[in-house]
Amino acid sequence: MDLVINFGPKSMPKLKRYLKKDEEQPIEEIISQKDKGLVLATVKSIEGYVLMSAIVIGLLQILPL
Repeated sequence: MDLVINFGPKSMPKLKRYLKKDEEQPIEEIISQKDKGLVLATVKSIEGYVLMSAIVIGLLQILPL
């Protein structure tokens, strides 16, 4: 059983790791304000998830002491 958390909405484009020199990131092509808000909310939720994970790992390391 895999634990998968899907943060990305359908309006969030897949980002490319390597671009050609004159190519733009797909995130810059988003025009709709609603879609921009969804992408921003997604980024904030990912940041919150990573922050809480770091706090929990720190607490788990302190508990055995």
